Amino acid sequence: MTVGSRFSYYYKKFNSTVINDMWPELWFFSSVAVAVCCINKYTDVNFTLSTALLTVLGTVLGLVISFRTTSAYDRYWE
Repeated sequence: MTVGSRFSYYYKKFNSTVINDMWPELWFFSSVAVAVCCINKYTDVNFTLSTALLTVLGTVLGLVISFRTTSAYDRYWE
């Protein structure tokens, strides 16, 4: 196997995966996270969330996921 054909093989394998489609989102959210961390560390601005907000959002998210799973399971058995 030559170097060119090996590169072509791995290039085709990479393009056929989901990782190739996720790069823009990965870069965007990573850069947002880095920006928030740098702003929080190097300036006087402090990004904080209350624990009550996180508790409520976690509960709502759990209920939504549970409902979607149940409805998908019901549709599967119809």
